[in-house]
Amino acid sequence: MKHKLIYFILFFVLLIATKLYLEPVYAPFDIKLREVMFKLHQPSTASDAVVIVDIDSKTINTLGQWPFSRISVAKTLENLSQAGAGIIGMDIVFSSPDRTSPHFMAQQLHLKGDFINSDKVLAQSVATSPTILGYFYDFKNTTHQAPPSTPAHFKKPSNLQQASLAIAKGVNKNIDPIQSAAYSSGFFNIIGLESGLVDKAALLLDYNGSIYPSLAFEMVRIASQSEDVELFYHSKGLKGIRLQTGDIKTDTQAGIHINYRGPTHSYTYLSFIDVYNNNFNPKMVEGKFVLVGASDIGLHDIVPTLYDATLPGVEVHATIIDNLLNADYLYTPFYSNLLELFLLFCFSIGLGLLYHLISARWVIVFSLLTFFSALGLDYWLMFEKHQVYNFFLPLLAIVISTLFFALHAYYNEQKQKDFIKQSFSKKVSAAVVEELIQQDINTLKSQKRVVTIFFSDIRDFTKISERLEDPQRLIDFLNTYLEPMSKAIIHSKGTIDKFIGDAIMAYWNAPLEVPFHADLALESAIKQLSLLEFLNLHLQKEFNERIEIGIGINTDEAIVAEIGSLGRSDYTLIGDSVNLASRCEGLCKFYGVSLIITEQTKNSLSKPFLLKELDTIRVLGKLKPVTLYEVLYNEDKKYEDELKLYNTALLSYKQKNFKNALEGFKELQKSFPIKLYDIYALRCLDFIHSPPKDFDGIYEAKQK
Repeated sequence: MKHKLIYFILFFVLLIATKLYLEPVYAPFDIKLREVMFKLHQPSTASDAVVIVDIDSKTINTLGQWPFSRISVAKTLENLSQAGAGIIGMDIVFSSPDRTSPHFMAQQLHLKGDFINSDKVLAQSVATSPTILGYFYDFKNTTHQAPPSTPAHFKKPSNLQQASLAIAKGVNKNIDPIQSAAYSSGFFNIIGLESGLVDKAALLLDYNGSIYPSLAFEMVRIASQSEDVELFYHSKGLKGIRLQTGDIKTDTQAGIHINYRGPTHSYTYLSFIDVYNNNFNPKMVEGKFVLVGASDIGLHDIVPTLYDATLPGVEVHATIIDNLLNADYLYTPFYSNLLELFLLFCFSIGLGLLYHLISARWVIVFSLLTFFSALGLDYWLMFEKHQVYNFFLPLLAIVISTLFFALHAYYNEQKQKDFIKQSFSKKVSAAVVEELIQQDINTLKSQKRVVTIFFSDIRDFTKISERLEDPQRLIDFLNTYLEPMSKAIIHSKGTIDKFIGDAIMAYWNAPLEVPFHADLALESAIKQLSLLEFLNLHLQKEFNERIEIGIGINTDEAIVAEIGSLGRSDYTLIGDSVNLASRCEGLCKFYGVSLIITEQTKNSLSKPFLLKELDTIRVLGKLKPVTLYEVLYNEDKKYEDELKLYNTALLSYKQKNFKNALEGFKELQKSFPIKLYDIYALRCLDFIHSPPKDFDGIYEAKQK
């Protein structure tokens, strides 16, 4: 967990560095994401308050190659003014004299006379109509020209500078007398082309330390009758622009994101030639914002936008005016960086921590929900709150965090599979190994679990090893015994914990849950004792030896865990329940029986087994007494008479009627001479001669 957290922290730091220093690299992806959002969104209907007078191919074919005579432009402005156009914006710059003007041609030919100066004609039309001229700034080359003046007064706090505005180096403006005839002007630079699509607009620029408005903003400002324009700031820079009609929220560079209404011709278009010929309905422009620009592809005023790769530049300005009038432009708030950093934190470190807490199978579901929720948040912020954030990096953080976790989970899964195969391939069946591999990794975590624990041991193995002097012969002998015993355990869904010399330790119900594990353990023990009868025939013939074993079984809670040192560990059990099972195996020799189970195991059985109560003892190290049972695994009828006599004698013993008990055990000794009855007969004799003070039927076992 600690190492994974470090990885996610480093990833978070890398994301911050990318955001701060590599914005030009990922900015196109953010714009592409916004493009997808816009295409999913149903755009608002374009405002009918904005009309475009278009220098289209029809106009070019009629009036000739652009630039045509400015007298034509003047006549068009006069017709618009007479039709009642509210305000006219020129998405055209007249930066050089009209070469088609009679006055200019006479000068070139050195002719004398009073010839028409078409530049002055246009200047007169500009002066007598509500026309706002356009011009553009140069951000690379310095021109040292004075910019066009504007009647607006831009107010800002005296202790702040507008350094956050884009700074222009040069200006390309209209020639005099046209420029001096205009009431106002605005720049029509289109920004954002470096990212591939035009999605932003600068409303203000800084030139020689003064603020100048864009054409669209200036037209809206004049319509709002705002002579004073207040710039309001926050600690990081510009926050917005205040007009008489309300505030315009912007980013720190006085920029807004354009909320496009759709592809080209979303607005009402009038052909320039139709307006020139006065062949249009005056109501189409009456009281409206009119922009004069070009859509003819030969005039190179075509830009790529979110909806259309060939949108006329004049329609971009029309959209900006529309956005400002309806206050549905998009903007990047001054606190955008904080939100984006918070999202980066949540989708890197936050997801990393969360993935550690949930199951691997839910990670992909949760990551998809998170990813599409983030997209939904981006969509909601854009079209409900009109706020634009850079969501590409946060979304990338989700993807990379999920991929990292997936790769890490795959590595852990492979590691777990290797661990399972290495730890359990010789302990359980191949089917159980495969089932373990499919389990959640929590299956193998340290836990308390009720298990059935099995111990078996060869009686007098030391003497056997002395008689089998050859080490290899001894190993062959031992393997001949252990092989079928191990198969019997594995076949009954048991797990072999370890071989301790000639002893076997096994358990059931771990690492996988095994229904009726006590029954299975007992059946396995009985099968091993049955196999031993046939195995002894082979051992007698091959090694001239016979084997007797003792088996102890206990069912209780134990801790199952991977225990050991780094690189040398084993999945095993620990606890008092393990020790008790081992002591039960040791007591087999004491009582002269082959298979002992505890009362806990007896109570866990679901199948009928023939059991014989042996004794109630207090094992060394345990305060609580334990009742032990022998499992009788041969024919049931063989034990009927013996069990009747035994149970009667044992009851007399427990009731402290030691004389009757002694008679019963002596009778059993005659008919069934086994060690158990000798033990009870001796106890009864001792108790008859020395009656116990506080007899509770519990025998204090001294052996370990």
